[in-house]
Amino acid sequence: MDTLKKRLEKAGHYERPIGFHKDTGQLILLKDIIDNTGQLNPLKKLNSKQKIDLVVERWKAGEWSDLFVGHEFIDLKRALEEVAKNTTIGQGLIKNGVRAVEMLLEDVEKAKKQGEQ
Repeated sequence: MDTLKKRLEKAGHYERPIGFHKDTGQLILLKDIIDNTGQLNPLKKLNSKQKIDLVVERWKAGEWSDLFVGHEFIDLKRALEEVAKNTTIGQGLIKNGVRAVEMLLEDVEKAKKQGEQ
């Protein structure tokens, strides 16, 4: 069975930003807190700017996948423009990006509880 670290590396998550350090406020990578997620400032406590910064940095680190919203094609450039203009599309993209981070952290914690390293 693959280890948690190997699965996260294979999926590309291990080297991407996962949140902000509780003490320093700096963006941190998943690999830096995988053994101690207590260092992570809870997503619920992040302000709107921090959530935007986190999602945008994850996109720039490779998280982005082009998509369609309705009949409109959204690539990374367009996504960044929508977020900068605070459009309904941009807000939805950020909301989905934050939820993706939440689900990733939930999966990491679940795997750790099951004894996976």
